[in-house]
Amino acid sequence: MSYKTTSNTPELIIDPGHGGKDPGGGSNNFFLEKNMVLDISLYQFKRYKELGIPVAITRTTDVYISPAARTKLVRDSKAKFCHSNHINAGGGDGAEVIRSIYDSTNMPEIIAEEIRKEGQNVRRVFTRRLPSNSKRDYYFMIRDTGSVNTNIIEYGFADSKQDDVQQLINHWQDYAEAVVRAYCKFRGHKYVAPNGKVEKPSTSKPSNSASKPSKPATSTSDVKGKRLVSIHKDVKDPVVFRNKPSWDAKDVIGTIKKGQGFPEIVEKVKVGKDYQYKVKNSKGAVYYVTANPAFVKVEGASTSKSASKPSKPAASKPSAIKSIGKIKIIGVKSAAIVMDKPDRKNAKNIGTITLGKTIDISGSVQGKNSDSGYWEIIFNGKRAYVTGKYGKKQ
Repeated sequence: MSYKTTSNTPELIIDPGHGGKDPGGGSNNFFLEKNMVLDISLYQFKRYKELGIPVAITRTTDVYISPAARTKLVRDSKAKFCHSNHINAGGGDGAEVIRSIYDSTNMPEIIAEEIRKEGQNVRRVFTRRLPSNSKRDYYFMIRDTGSVNTNIIEYGFADSKQDDVQQLINHWQDYAEAVVRAYCKFRGHKYVAPNGKVEKPSTSKPSNSASKPSKPATSTSDVKGKRLVSIHKDVKDPVVFRNKPSWDAKDVIGTIKKGQGFPEIVEKVKVGKDYQYKVKNSKGAVYYVTANPAFVKVEGASTSKSASKPSKPAASKPSAIKSIGKIKIIGVKSAAIVMDKPDRKNAKNIGTITLGKTIDISGSVQGKNSDSGYWEIIFNGKRAYVTGKYGKKQ
């Protein structure tokens, strides 16, 4: 079956999907999925060898491997991790990363972020459950590979009506390298780019957190009382928030787009192998959001510290509110309404901002009664709110 390994105990195994009589559904007039993913996988296999990372690969030639034989190869390899490489079909556009319902979001999110840096949009990072048994994964490559942490990586759509086909033809190697870079970042391995540039390994190793919990990048005292803002660019796959500390999709109750967030962080908590922020919205309701810095950032002064260190009187400093940028008013006929709180139905209108004008913002919040959330603006030296869809960050 052309299985190949650099070690009797590989850390990682790469699986080029399909092969032989199975061309793969992600095929078109320009390429067959089985060939495209073999190219991607062989490139990654070569790069991991160069980086000194013990690696195996399920096939190195165009051969057919049955699902049962394929998953057995992965299980028997004794590897800890698996990249299952694929090209998607179904008319969408962008990359996707699929993880087990029992695995952390950390590695797939880092993979998605690194692919995004190469110019490919990412539709989503997700899980899917078997309809007949919600305690089992839907995809056999995840469900039947035992204790191996398998991620299915869909690099783009072969039948995309947008730019995926051309991107895959021109940039498949960039996307393959992005996954190598992401894996090194996740595991804390020294990464050397193909051009010889060395990137220092991460100071924490999420993969080892089960036996040796890594120290969180920031402690609760560093973030308590500060704002949490999404920096995730993909509108099709926004940052989610949950009603309890978990990574389970069933606990997701909402999303925050880039620039939106929560006005107060309560604490940073460990959830499984990774971390989440416990946050409050403007009404005091508590939620949980990933603490992965690839998706969110902490900003603003801590409210707990401001109590012990009062700001200077308004007379000497017109506004103690820190601006984090500006928005331009869009999508209105003449002017956007300024509200005293983030709740369109119950807020008091305290002014307007003319279409096309810009104004300083101090953050964003989900608020109430608005699917697009609210911009927290600095209006006459005080905090006020504008409906999210009527502001474009500059």
